[in-house]
Amino acid sequence: MGGAFGENGRDAERWADEDGCGWCRRRLPAWCRVTQPRESQPLLRVSSLGVRYGNGVRALRDVSLDVRRGECVAVIGPSGSGKSTLLRCVNRLIRPTEGEVVLDGARITHASGRARRTVRRRGGMVFQQFNLVQQLPVIDNVLLGWIGGAPAVGRCLAQFRRFPAGAREQAEACLARVGLADRAASQASQLSGGQQQRVAIARVLMQDPEVILADEPIASLDPASSSRVLTLLREICDERGVPVLVNLHQVDEARRFATRVVGLNAGRVVFDGAPGALATQQLERIYADTPAARTAGDIDMARTDRVPQGVVA
Repeated sequence: MGGAFGENGRDAERWADEDGCGWCRRRLPAWCRVTQPRESQPLLRVSSLGVRYGNGVRALRDVSLDVRRGECVAVIGPSGSGKSTLLRCVNRLIRPTEGEVVLDGARITHASGRARRTVRRRGGMVFQQFNLVQQLPVIDNVLLGWIGGAPAVGRCLAQFRRFPAGAREQAEACLARVGLADRAASQASQLSGGQQQRVAIARVLMQDPEVILADEPIASLDPASSSRVLTLLREICDERGVPVLVNLHQVDEARRFATRVVGLNAGRVVFDGAPGALATQQLERIYADTPAARTAGDIDMARTDRVPQGVVA
């Protein structure tokens, strides 16, 4: 391997020209381009992905899946099954130890530096805990999604909460889309949990992402707020063709809102199909209590969830 970018290390500093595909030709290094025509590829391709932590724990094992434009994919499974690890590999918050991730025609598995920052902008992340700056107005929290793609001067001015008029108008439009236009001037701390999660989604829309990655976005919300957040994600997916990959513990919600369900157990894909195909046998396999499932490597791996009551067909 040669340097941070492997065998193509010498190409890492040569940015792609107009022969690239999609957004990567302007931002990612030339070595990471995939030569297939963009139309023939899934937007996201995960191939034989594996993650092994330093203590020997295998968080993911030979995970492969394709996600196409317009798909809303729910990832379910017990705590410790690898759901969060999968999303963090796609967004390069974690570097996989095996396999490959291709996003919109660009190999991103070993991206670092500027290339990795670009990957994170193109994969909009919605977190369980909202990750808003509580003391800032809602509109400023949404504008934080603009900063990552802004020119250097814009990033400097943003430190003083000075944003171009066009960016502010875009942020207002994003807030309107999530139904919170009237709360733009409110402090984030004054909003309910469901409203804060919708602000987080508006912030992701400011990034103009290629894919939305939502990690347990309704875990701390009441049923009404949960339904509204998932409905919003599904509508964005349908309207814009932006695929959504969402981790859920609630099987009923996965059935209701997703177009496809992927089930993980002990870091492996044990189900991949339509929500209607989730019957008792499939759910028991997904939520099987195995030694590997109890030790696989998500942060919340100490919990041992079983199949949620009332959802087995």
